[in-house]
Amino acid sequence: MIKLIKIDEDSRVPKYKQIVDSILQNIANGNLKINQKIPSINSFSEEFY
Repeated sequence: MIKLIKIDEDSRVPKYKQIVDSILQNIANGNLKINQKIPSINSFSEEFY
């Protein structure tokens, strides 16, 4: 699976904003299609813990 979310722990940008921006960037890059289902929050959380 492609790593969809990139979080910069040192950034002053809130994590929720980084998540939204990363998802939007994946749509813009064609990694995610409009109306394509994204992984569940549980799947996303596994990437971070």
